[in-house]
Amino acid sequence: MKRNALFKDAIDASSASQRWRLSLFAAVFVFFMVPSCTTIADDLSGEDTHMAIEINAVRIERLARDQAATLVPHADMLRYTPPLPDMWPPGTTAKLTIYGYGSQPAPTGRVTYTVSTPSVEVVFEMAEDGPNVYDTKRARAQSLDRLQPRVRSHVDADIRRKGIEALLDAISTGKLTEAAKRSIRDSYQSWQHENQIISENIDSRHCAFFRWLNEAF
Repeated sequence: MKRNALFKDAIDASSASQRWRLSLFAAVFVFFMVPSCTTIADDLSGEDTHMAIEINAVRIERLARDQAATLVPHADMLRYTPPLPDMWPPGTTAKLTIYGYGSQPAPTGRVTYTVSTPSVEVVFEMAEDGPNVYDTKRARAQSLDRLQPRVRSHVDADIRRKGIEALLDAISTGKLTEAAKRSIRDSYQSWQHENQIISENIDSRHCAFFRWLNEAF
């Protein structure tokens, strides 16, 4: 009996020790892991917000291509401008236009392209859920006299897209921050430099915006 009692006491002591160790482990887990989980949730929340803006930049280009396909044959062979605002500084009533135009290699022995005036114009307005098609126009394309030389891009696709995102956000909110100004100029000045001929052709339709872009040159 005495030996049984001693055995029972040993088991009880072992159980108490295990419970104490489990309690200590739980306290350490809560202390170290809960802040990490909160941080991860915050990071995911920020990522979702960024993705919502990025989708707008992708969406407006897809909508422009889809609309162009209903107006002209071989719309997939056209080149497209980024969205260009009809008023600047941005206002929430501003419209944006994406132009589809022809660009073909020229047989000059150098890397140059013949460029045509826009054959498609897709006009957008910014709504709460993103860009929506406001109007579409088909135009008679005419070949421009000058050849466009190939200019290598000095910015990557991510910078280009961030500039479009910043512009869409500025029109949605009617606010233009310093960070947005830099992002838009980095993106659109690069596009303008690489596509000088079509940029000059449509300059008069977006003169306030292009004038603002070139203030930084």
